[in-house]
Amino acid sequence: MTSSTAGTSFTITWNSLGTANCTLQRQKPDGTIENAWASGPFGSKIATPAMVGTHRWWIDCFDETGQAVAHSDIYHMVHYLGGRPAGGSLKGRISSGPARDYAKAPIDRPTNDPNLSGGGDPRALAKLTYD
Repeated sequence: MTSSTAGTSFTITWNSLGTANCTLQRQKPDGTIENAWASGPFGSKIATPAMVGTHRWWIDCFDETGQAVAHSDIYHMVHYLGGRPAGGSLKGRISSGPARDYAKAPIDRPTNDPNLSGGGDPRALAKLTYD
């Protein structure tokens, strides 16, 4: 898992293979979910999490019929430096884990999820990248 201090900006990039569209969502450490944080079969968006704790972003991708065919998650820990948010460059404030943290997998949600009827397509992939 990657980590950074509160207020650090970084880019989340996504792309997919064998999908028509994707929706990227975010869950804050307090459980608040930002539905449709971003969308499209590929793209990027700057994230600047300020809340301390573990943040989760996930992408669900769909085929032309609207069936979910791919899913990917990424987790990122946000912490305070010296008890308060720190300034400075991103390079000096990112720690732990590789410079690029990514997940790539076919859909792995429970088969009883009503949004994912029919299971995944093994040819469809979704990938989230942290830079």
